[in-house]
Formats: sequence, structure tokens, C-alpha cells
Amino acid sequence: MVPAESMQSVKKNNLNIVAAAFFFGCLCLAACAKSPFFFTPYSLIFTMATTTPGSGEFFYSVDSRYAKSRSGWFALRSNEGPQRYQLSFPSNKQVDRLRIDPGKGRGVVTITAITISGPRGRLILTGEQLLSTVIPSHQLIRKNDPSGRLILVSIGRDPYFEVPVPDTLAYNSVMLYCGSFLLGFFLGGACGFILEKIGGRKQPRQSKNRGGLIELNIFSRGVLLFCLLSATIMVAGKLHFSSIAMWDRAVRQEGAGTSVFLGRPLNIRSDEWAVWTPFTLSQVQRGWPRVNPSIGKGQSPLLAFLPVRDLSAVFQPKYWGFFLFDVERGFSWLWAYKSIGLFVSLFLLCLLITSNHTTLSLAGALWMYSSSFSQWWFSIFSEMVTGFSLIVLAACYLLYAAKQWQIVTAGAILAGALINFGLHLYPPWQIILAYLVVVLVIGYSLDGKRFIKALPLLRLRLAVLFGVFILVTGIAGWLA
Repeated sequence: MVPAESMQSVKKNNLNIVAAAFFFGCLCLAACAKSPFFFTPYSLIFTMATTTPGSGEFFYSVDSRYAKSRSGWFALRSNEGPQRYQLSFPSNKQVDRLRIDPGKGRGVVTITAITISGPRGRLILTGEQLLSTVIPSHQLIRKNDPSGRLILVSIGRDPYFEVPVPDTLAYNSVMLYCGSFLLGFFLGGACGFILEKIGGRKQPRQSKNRGGLIELNIFSRGVLLFCLLSATIMVAGKLHFSSIAMWDRAVRQEGAGTSVFLGRPLNIRSDEWAVWTPFTLSQVQRGWPRVNPSIGKGQSPLLAFLPVRDLSAVFQPKYWGFFLFDVERGFSWLWAYKSIGLFVSLFLLCLLITSNHTTLSLAGALWMYSSSFSQWWFSIFSEMVTGFSLIVLAACYLLYAAKQWQIVTAGAILAGALINFGLHLYPPWQIILAYLVVVLVIGYSLDGKRFIKALPLLRLRLAVLFGVFILVTGIAGWLA
């Protein structure tokens, strides 16, 4: 006979495996639907000579509709004879039409060849096929040329022509989505099975950690070690996730290579590459001043949570790299903190909330890290969530840690996290996250009447809490 407890444990493990499989299946499906990085992109190559001024722009149509989010721009080399241009765009949706804007004024556009490469084929347009396929849609007049070239005369400030894209070049969407879900489902099931075997919820019955706080098993340590190695590689290799490479297109230098190692810069992230990153680098180049006229009047850098050479820099770990390394590695440190630091803080918070269940904690951290809201507002939201997670962790350790050094350390981390959280001044999110801090700490305290365990070393806890209050209010007053 199999004991009832063993049967329940087996059922619970099987449920965890199915949950992990379904989660990874949905994750792969979402990646297939939203992320262009998992698939071979479309490639557009065309040879064109132009005398029109301005820059070039292209759009790709999905479901017979153009959108600003499905566009890009490129530097025109006008009055230099035939030039080869190469552009790329995602292939996770079926593209039915391309639009190319060859400048922003009057002039002559001569096109020799166009090549469109998709996931499943290639379309080459030259000669008669080029003349019959390209549509001069707006402010362009076709001019006859016996040599087989397509000559278009621009008569306005917004000329563009269009090229239909055959559906034979695209993926089969239904098969693609089903295949991605099944792949994620089986990979997730395999990962869930392995995690349950080597890193599941294995806790001793009588834990030395009387507060029921975080206890790292082999798998949890492996996750943290992987994150540490990833951050080290990012800083050493000067890697980051910024779209700063958009400036390669805006300020073109002859002979300069691309700064992109993997992926592609996104024009839509202009709040990062056109505003926040130039502001940060401006502060670094000027020596971290409190007043920077390039950014705004008064103490704008401090209000915009930019690096400043004063006491506030101590509570901004994301900027420490600029003090420790050169500018490029400091920039990589910044992005390692924003990305890997966010994931680690969420993983530790989930370990605390789930009573050290590593499978659920990893899934929860990945889910929150990969959510559309986190990724869309990554430029500011990541640091705020990291600070929020550290506040909850430090508060729980201050209240329920069993050792004196843990209580004192938690108090120091809590003070630093509170100041860091306050420096990212954006009340609409800060107020919501502050409410969530209170809810999580109270809920954690009420779970199993854990608040009773705060009575030992109560005087030390109160003294440290009072010290945190004095330090935070003092620093806030000095910064104001």
C-alpha cells in the first residue's frame, strides 16, 4: 500500500509539472505572437539613386494597414549615384505590402532592382517585373526608360511608392503558433520535472531559520549564480539592451561599423535612446552636476533620477559602475542592474512569499519580468520594482530574522531601498507600490501567526527601525 501522504505528494508534483508546461507553452506562444527576435526577419534590399533631400523611411503593412510602430527610417545618400540599401523587419506576422519614402522633397529616383526575402522564399524584381510590380502611389510620376530601370520623379514633399508582398514568403501562422505552444509545453514539462527532482520544495522539518525566511537550495543558488555570471559577462563585454544604436542611422559616419551585437534597435523606444540615455551620458561627461542646463533648469538631474555626484549616488546602485569602470562598462553595469537586478529581486521576493518553492518562484519572477507592462515601461519601472522588492524583503527580515546581524543588515538595506525608491520620483506608481508593500508585509505577518515570532529581540528590532526612520528622513531633508 502507498501512503496517502506520498500519493498527495506525487499528485502535487505532477500538478507543478503540468503548470510549468502550460506556463512555458503560453510564454512561447506570446513570444511567437509578439517578439520578432525568435524568427528569421524579412529582408528588403534595393539599389536606388536619388536626388531628393531628407532621409528615407519605410513601412510594412499587416492586414492591409500601415502603422507608425511598423516603420523605420534610413539615411539617404543623395547625388552619389546608385546605392545599395538593406532593411529588415519582423516576420512573425504576414506582411502584405511595403511602402518606401525615398526622401522628403522634389527630385529624381532611379531604382534598378528590389529583392524581398521572407522566411519561406525570395522575390527578385528587375526589368519588366520591376516596372509592372512597383506602384508609384503618392507624389511620384513614372518616367519611361528603355534600359529597364524604374525612374520616378518626385513632385512633392511626401513621395512614396509601394511594393506588394506575396503571401508565399510568410510563415503559416496557425502552424507556427501551434508549434511554438507545443514546443514550449514539452520544454516546460521537462524543465518542471527536472526542477521538482533536483530543486523542489525541500525544507527540513525544523529549520534553523525560525522566522521562516528565505532558504536557498541547490537550484536557487544555481539561479543566482547564473544571474551573477550573466551580469559579469554584460559588464566585461560592454553589453546592454539599449536602443542607442538608432543614432547610427541618425548620425551616419562613413566606414563606421554597426554597434549591434544581437537583436535590433527599436525606434519606438525613443524615450530611452533619444531622451534618457543622452541625459545620463550628458551627466557623466559633465562630471555629475546637480545643475545641467542641457537637461533643464534648477536641479533637473536630481528630479529626473539621473546620476549626481553627491550623497544620493550612494543610494543609486545602478550608477556605481560609472565610478568603478569606464563609461561603456558603466553603461553596461546600469543595464545589468535594470534587467538582471530586477529579475533577482523578484525571484527572492517570490521565494519569500511561496515559502521557498523554487519552481513557483522562478515561474513568478519570469512572468512578472516578461509582462508587457514591465517591458513597455522598462526605462523607469524596473528600478522602482527592484526597490519595492528590496523594501519588502528587508522589512520582513527586520521583523522576523532570528540573528542580530541579520536584523542590523536588514535595517541598512531597508534604509537604502527606501531612499532609492524615493529618488525615482513618480508618484502614480510609487503610491500603488507603497500600498502593495504594506499589504505584503501584513499578509506575511498574519500567515501562520508569524507576528508572534517578532517578540524575541524586540528591542533591537525597534531600535533598528527607529534608526532607519532617522536616516531616511535626514537624507530626504538634505536632498530637498
